[in-house]
Amino acid sequence: LQGNEFNVRSGWKTRAGEMIFGGNNGFNIFDPAELKSNDVVPPVLLTEFKIFNRAVEIGGKDKLLTKHISETGAITLAYWQTVFSIGYVALNYVSPEKNQYAYRLEGFESDWNYVGGERTATYTNLDPGDYVFHVKASNNDGLWNQAGTALSITVNPPFWKTWWAYLLMTLVALTAVLLVINYFISRQRLENALKIEHLELEKMYELDRIKTQFFSNISHEFYAPLTLILGPLERLISSHKHNHKIQESLKLIYRSAKRLQRMTNQLKNFQKMESGDVQLRLARGDIMLFIRDIVHSFRDYAIDHRIEYQFHPVQARFTTWFDADKLDKIIYNLLSNAFKFTPDGGKITVDAAVIQAAKDGASPAGEDTPGQYIEITVLDSGIGIPDDQIARIFDRHYQVARDAEAQQRGSGIGLAFVLELLKLYQGDISVESAEGKGTKFTVQIPVDEQFLEERQLVSEFSTADKETYDSAALAGIDDVSSGNGGAAVTESPEHDMPVILIVEDDAEIRNFIKDALQRKYRIFCAPNGAEGIQMATQLVPDLVISDVKMPEVGGIQLCNQLKEDEKTSHIPIILLTAYSAHEYKIEGLSRGADAYLLKPFNIDELEVQIVNLLQTRKKLKEKYCRQILLEPAQVEIEDMDEKFLQRVIATIEKRISDRELNAESLSREIGMSRMQLYRKLRGLTNLTVHEFIRTIRLKRAAQLLQGKRMTITEVAYEVGFNDLTYFARCFRKHYQKSPSEYVSARN
Repeated sequence: LQGNEFNVRSGWKTRAGEMIFGGNNGFNIFDPAELKSNDVVPPVLLTEFKIFNRAVEIGGKDKLLTKHISETGAITLAYWQTVFSIGYVALNYVSPEKNQYAYRLEGFESDWNYVGGERTATYTNLDPGDYVFHVKASNNDGLWNQAGTALSITVNPPFWKTWWAYLLMTLVALTAVLLVINYFISRQRLENALKIEHLELEKMYELDRIKTQFFSNISHEFYAPLTLILGPLERLISSHKHNHKIQESLKLIYRSAKRLQRMTNQLKNFQKMESGDVQLRLARGDIMLFIRDIVHSFRDYAIDHRIEYQFHPVQARFTTWFDADKLDKIIYNLLSNAFKFTPDGGKITVDAAVIQAAKDGASPAGEDTPGQYIEITVLDSGIGIPDDQIARIFDRHYQVARDAEAQQRGSGIGLAFVLELLKLYQGDISVESAEGKGTKFTVQIPVDEQFLEERQLVSEFSTADKETYDSAALAGIDDVSSGNGGAAVTESPEHDMPVILIVEDDAEIRNFIKDALQRKYRIFCAPNGAEGIQMATQLVPDLVISDVKMPEVGGIQLCNQLKEDEKTSHIPIILLTAYSAHEYKIEGLSRGADAYLLKPFNIDELEVQIVNLLQTRKKLKEKYCRQILLEPAQVEIEDMDEKFLQRVIATIEKRISDRELNAESLSREIGMSRMQLYRKLRGLTNLTVHEFIRTIRLKRAAQLLQGKRMTITEVAYEVGFNDLTYFARCFRKHYQKSPSEYVSARN
């Protein structure tokens, strides 16, 4: 062509039929009869390959292409390379803009995509697998190259979808199934083994129970002969009061007979303990004196067998709550065990001390708990215990099962019984032993108030316990308080007598007052003011006698602290002093002292003062008892004791409907220990905490019944009773009328 532009009206047809067209650069001439279509089939080539719209380079980092895409027959993609584009072109240069294209991806689609002149195909999110990309093209006259060209494409699956991954997961699943099956089979076997073991244990315990019952029945036969021994012995002791040597021998026989009598009860007690019938019965007493008595009862045996026998109490006296019967059995069994396995000429040492916390390390008896403990250690130079048997010496069944060896090494039922008693006592026992060298047993018994429960406390020892406790007097052990610096305590067996605390640093004066008063009162002694305050807080005595001038804390300071403490503010105090100046007397009385005596004082005058103060305190108890029967709003607040009572009443009133209100929860709200609250209320009102709460509940019930707005049932629940029968019984006991009779009488 001369060009793409032609002039208007410049065309011409010749006689020969040729066509002429003129333009800017000349003219064109052609014969229409000679024109024909393009019959050349255009070849098709791939021009480029892109992943995520970025061209893949030959020899690039991904190594997808090692040569041009047009020369590549196959390509492999990773599972994440699923967005790719393929470029292609038809090699037809006659009107190339008229070239047409079509493509398809075999394995993904079955139909051709006719895209006109579009020269790129794009695919996204293909599943792993094998594909073949086909592309074909036509020339400007629509002549198609049906063969086109092709590219094999493989998309690899992720590793977790490979055949070996499926195989591995299948193996894991099969292994898990097998493990689960094996677990259930093993568990079933274990359950069966446990059932068999349980049945064997039940059988063993039943056999042991039968044996225990058998020996218990036999021990019962000892009661009659022991009675016939003890009766004449008591008469002999009474008839030989003036022959000290004979009396000492008779007392030794008497103590041994009494202890034998208690030992015959041991098997019976063991049965009761296993059934939960045995409870602690805690009474106040001098535990150090009690331990000393038990230790001394083995003295003659030690002398006869040339055994060096020593007792080392860290404190000469220590008064606390303890169960005399249980403690006697614990110490006696440990000492009996020590003497049994200590040869003649050996050594046995007993130590006793008050410690503030349990030692580290748990024992068969239980876990350690911080607090105040009595620690008793029994050390012997006997045959010792083999290491492989120490852990099992407390097992009653193990010892019983190996008869001959137990006869030589074991301790029979004794240590098992000790362990059971300590569990009951929340105590602890540990053992150290070396075969051929000896054994050391360490027992820790809690005496802290946090371990005490009100239901375990008794006002005095039971008859059996009193016999055990009073054996200290029978043994003729003298009062060791004179001359020692520790707190001295003398307990009268009559625990209902008033309690008097003597705080005096002069041992002779202290013992003089104690000897003069102990026939009528229970006497406790402290050598200085600091210990006096501590003992008064713990004991809450009925009266305190204190010297004014003492080391550490004087009598005036003691009086001031006790009167300011809500727990002890009600206790009457008598001050003794050598100062005759009037200002000293004024200071003492102003600090709350109830009486003031000058040294040297007349003991009769002191006794009269004590009687008068206790009588006054008795009248105050009656007053407070009457006051709690008044409406709470009518109680006039006069002094600290009445303020205290008012606070207790208000606390109970606030929780009057709470059925869970008891001594423990009330003591927490008041801010005292349960024992201190018990002693305080007992000292003020002569009522226990439980009786005090019940009295307030019943008074509130009477008020509500007078209001006539609630039924008897509603009133009972309103004041914290959940048992109508019990409510009616308590109401009748308090008012001498049933609730219905009370309502009728008011109407």
